[in-house]
Amino acid sequence: MREYLDTNELAERLHIGTTTLVKWRRDLEGPPWIRYGKRHIRYPIAGVENWLAANLYGEEGGPLRLIMSEEQPDDL
Repeated sequence: MREYLDTNELAERLHIGTTTLVKWRRDLEGPPWIRYGKRHIRYPIAGVENWLAANLYGEEGGPLRLIMSEEQPDDL
């Protein structure tokens, strides 16, 4: 199992644009991330899951599980 997602992978899973993630990093918002080298940004999956859980509204576990899993719900 992978431990990190790149910007494109996380944007796809969250159904947002990569520019949103860039803005969140610039504004020190959003999920935790690490930079190594000058251009390599990665998001630890555990950190993203914790961030989502801390910002989850509504039914506990429902949206979080769908966003972070590889599976897509039938009704999307």
